Amino acid sequence: MPNLALKQIFSRMVDRSPFFARPLIRIIKRSFDRQFLNPTLYQQMTLIEQHLATHTWFAGEAFSAADIMMVFLVEALLNLIPDKQRFPATLNYMQRVQALDSFQAAQIKGQWNSTEHQAYWSKTWA
Repeated sequence: MPNLALKQIFSRMVDRSPFFARPLIRIIKRSFDRQFLNPTLYQQMTLIEQHLATHTWFAGEAFSAADIMMVFLVEALLNLIPDKQRFPATLNYMQRVQALDSFQAAQIKGQWNSTEHQAYWSKTWA
């Protein structure tokens, strides 16, 4: 999650910088993304993929609080990473989560849905 927060911070820095400073801030953001954040997020996503390739859920064979905590992160990563097809076990995991009645009820009740989630994170990749 800290790396995703950094993605958002740098994205906001570009948007909220004075007009004349934006090109420099954009260069710094792009460099930090390409040299640190993007490779780190791929490493983390690979670890998630390896775990989900051999486990149904994050903490074993039953849906648990660990899955509830990880859903936001996993969905953000899948919306952020351009070639998410490299992570079939993670995509399968999200499909299982999204098929849960409790998840669908939470989506209806909550203020945050998958479309908003995708729009929010898709702007941060560089």
